[in-house]
Amino acid sequence: MLKDAKWICCQKEIETPCVIRRFNRRGAVSARIAVTGLGFFELSLNGKKVCSDFFVPAQSDYICRRLDRLTYPISGSFRHRIYYLEYDITEYMVPGENFLEILLGNGWFRQTKRIAEGELSFGDSLMCIYEIELAFQDGSREFIRSDGNETCVASYITECNLFLGEVHDMRLCEAPCRKEIPVRTADAFDSEKIELTRQTCPPDRVTESIVPRLISDNGCSKIYDAGENLSGAVGLFMDGAPGDKATVRFAEELDGDGKLDFSSSGGGYVCSDGRRQIQTDVFISDGKPHRFFPKFVWHAFRFFEITSDAPVSCITVEKIHCDIAVTSGFDSDSEALNWLYDAYLRTQLCNMHAGVPSDCPHRERLGYTGDGQLTSLAAMMLTDSRSFYEKWITDINDCQDPQSGHVRHTAPFMGGGGGPAAWGGAVVIVPYNHMRMYADKSTAEKCYPHMEKWVEYMLSRSENGLVVREEEGGWCLGDWAFPDGCSMPEAYFNTCYFVIALNRMEEIASFLGKDTDIPRLREIAAEALRAVRQNFYDEKTADFCSGVGGANALAVEAGIPEDNRTLDRLYSKYSLATGLDTGFFTTDILLGVLIEHGFGDLAYRLISSDAPGSYLWMKRRGATTIYEFPDGGGSHFHPAFGAPARHIFSGFAGIRQASGKEGYAYKSISIHPVFPEGLNRLSASISTESGVISVKWEKQGTSAQLEIDIPENSDAVFSYNGTELSLNKGLNKLQINL
Repeated sequence: MLKDAKWICCQKEIETPCVIRRFNRRGAVSARIAVTGLGFFELSLNGKKVCSDFFVPAQSDYICRRLDRLTYPISGSFRHRIYYLEYDITEYMVPGENFLEILLGNGWFRQTKRIAEGELSFGDSLMCIYEIELAFQDGSREFIRSDGNETCVASYITECNLFLGEVHDMRLCEAPCRKEIPVRTADAFDSEKIELTRQTCPPDRVTESIVPRLISDNGCSKIYDAGENLSGAVGLFMDGAPGDKATVRFAEELDGDGKLDFSSSGGGYVCSDGRRQIQTDVFISDGKPHRFFPKFVWHAFRFFEITSDAPVSCITVEKIHCDIAVTSGFDSDSEALNWLYDAYLRTQLCNMHAGVPSDCPHRERLGYTGDGQLTSLAAMMLTDSRSFYEKWITDINDCQDPQSGHVRHTAPFMGGGGGPAAWGGAVVIVPYNHMRMYADKSTAEKCYPHMEKWVEYMLSRSENGLVVREEEGGWCLGDWAFPDGCSMPEAYFNTCYFVIALNRMEEIASFLGKDTDIPRLREIAAEALRAVRQNFYDEKTADFCSGVGGANALAVEAGIPEDNRTLDRLYSKYSLATGLDTGFFTTDILLGVLIEHGFGDLAYRLISSDAPGSYLWMKRRGATTIYEFPDGGGSHFHPAFGAPARHIFSGFAGIRQASGKEGYAYKSISIHPVFPEGLNRLSASISTESGVISVKWEKQGTSAQLEIDIPENSDAVFSYNGTELSLNKGLNKLQINL
C-alpha cells in the first residue's frame, strides 16, 4: 500500500492544516483507505470523523533530522519508520462527489516548544499520504492516491503542542478564513530509507467518561476534581458571543491555598517561547454553540481550572490512553496490595500513548528504555499489551546505532539521559519478557542480532570486566530515584545488570537453538562477576557495596555470591528496616529476591509499610498514581516504582511459569503461593496465552482454603512447604496446613 502515492506537504506557516481531496464514488460498492499524517492526523469523510482513534499514527523515529542541538550528545544513525493505518470508509461515502479531509497536528513530528532535552523537531511542514481503493460490483478496482491534486486550508486550531495544549478559534471556520491553498508534493523521502509500516499496535481511544466534582468557585474561575490522576482531556459546551474565551488549565496537585500546583507536572520548565510548561487549552467562540475538545494533545491531571467569559456546561473528563484491556483481577484484605495493584494499572495505562510506554504522561512523555523495560513484565502480565510491546521493541531496535550497538535512552529517540545497562539493556530484557509471556520465536529472532551488537557495545564500555562509561558527554546512570542520602556505585550497578541481561540472553539463545553462542555469553558474564567480587565485595561481612540500597539483592539476582552469607546479610538488614531504601530497579529486584528465597513475610512487610516513601504513605497523601521519587519529589505519575505489582501475582498468589521452555506462555504452571503474616485472603487472576489462571486463598486458623482454576491448555503443579501436588484442569479446591 501507498507505494505509488505522493507525500503532500502543507505550508510551514500553518500550525494545524487540513488537506482536502474531492473524488467521485463512481458507483463503487465499497472502499478502503490507507493513510497517515505527520505528526498526528484525524480523518473525516463528508464531514464525519471516520474512527474514534486518537494520536495516530503511532510515534516513531520518522525521518532523518539534526542531532547537533541535543542536551546530551548522541552520535550515530537510526532506522526510520512511519506507521500508516487502514480504514473501511464504505459507510461514510455518498453517491457522486465525496469530500475527504485529513486534519494534521504537530504531535512529536514538529514539537518545538519544550526544549529541555534539546531541539528535536523532525521537520518544518506537516504532511500526509493516502491511497483509496474503490471496489466495484464486477470485481474491478480503482485507486485514488495523494498526488498533488489536493488543497489545504488553515484550520481553527491556532496552537497545537503536546506539552502546552491547543487553542481553538472557531471564528476561523468561516470564509474567507478557509481559503483553499494549493499543496506541494514531497519527493525528498524517495532518497531516504523510510519504512512505511502498517500500524498493528492499538491506537489511543477514550476509555472512560467522568463527571468531575466542582470544588472551588470564585466567580471568574472554577476548579474541578476528576477524582483520580489520569491522562486525557476536558470537554465542555460553550454558547457565547463572538470572541468569548474559555481557558482550561491542568495539574495533578493543589497547593496549600487550594489552587492548581503545576510543579509536579512540568510547570518548572520554561519553553522556547518563554512560557512556563503549563498544560492549557483555550477555546474561543464564534457566537454559535459548540462542544470543545482538543484534537491532538492529551493532558495528565486530577484537577483543572476553567476560566470563562461565558457560561460553560456539560463538562466531562475523557480518559484517553492506548486501547489496552486489563486482563487481570486482584482483591485482598491488604490495603497496601490493593492500592499498589490499582495505582500501578492506572499509572501504567495512562503512560501508554501513541504506541510508547512513557516515564510520565505530562512533564516529559518520553519512552525511556529504563522505565519501560522495568515495567514491561508487569504490564504484559496484567494487561493485553502484546502488540503494544511488539511495536515498542521495534522502536528500541530502530533506535540502536547499527555501527556501535549503542541503545539510546529513549525509544523512539527524543533525547534524555540514562545508563548503559538498565536503559540499553531494554534491547534484551523487553524481548525476553515478551518471549516468556508469549513464546513468540519470530520476535526473539528479529531482536537477537540487536542483542549481539549491544553486548559488543557494553564490552567496549568496560575496563577490567567492569562497565565504567557510556557515551562521551552523556550520562552513565546506575539505578535511579533512591531516597535521599542513598547511592550505589554506577560501575557496580551497571556491571551486575549487564550480567543479569547476559543470563536472560543465554535463555533466549537456548530458545532460538543458538546453543553455540552460550559459552561466550557465560565467559563474558564470568569475567564481569570476577570483577564485581574483586572490586565491591567485602569478604569479612559478605556485603557488596556495604549492602547499600539493595546492593546485596542485586548481587543475588545476578548470581554473584558463592554462598548464602550475602543473602543472610540481606535478610538481616531489611528485617530491621521500617521501609525501603532502594531505587526503582533495586526495589523490584529486592522484593523478588526475598520472595524467591523464602522471605515472603519480609517482602510483604516492606510492601505494606506506611513509612515515608512507602506505597501506603503515597496513598494516605491522597495519591491515586505512583510517584517518581519515594519522598514525593518529581512527578506523581511515574509507573517505575509500580513494577513490583507483578510480585502480587507471581509471589503472594503464586502464579508462576515452570522453568524452562515448556513453561513459556504458561503452558506449564507452578502454583506456589506465599501466606505472609498479616495477609489473610486474596483473589488473583491473569489471562495468559494459554487461558485464564486464577487463585483464591483464605486463611482459617492454622490452615488455608484454596480455589485454583487452571486452563485447559496448561499443566499445573501446586507447590508448598516442600510438597507438590498435580492439579486438574479447571477448578481445584484444596485445604493445606500452614
